[in-house]
Amino acid sequence: MPDFDLFTFGSPCQDFSVAGKQKGSTWTCKDCGHEYNPLDIHYSKRNICPECDSKNIEKTRSSLVVEALRIIKYKKPKYLLMEN
Repeated sequence: MPDFDLFTFGSPCQDFSVAGKQKGSTWTCKDCGHEYNPLDIHYSKRNICPECDSKNIEKTRSSLVVEALRIIKYKKPKYLLMEN
């Protein structure tokens, strides 16, 4: 049984919008330049570059979406309301 039935959140859309930078959820290591999608990596290891183990990561504004998806996956609410 979920802890809650309804999960709501809002996030900036600049990383996905044609009016913005269109970087999506891609994060970049400032030390080695490696780009990766944080959704492809276990949430406990997202803040560490998969190439060089640096913690010097440049995140996009869409990082809130990444965290919301982590919560949704874990808590499995019945309903979702998202506004961007």
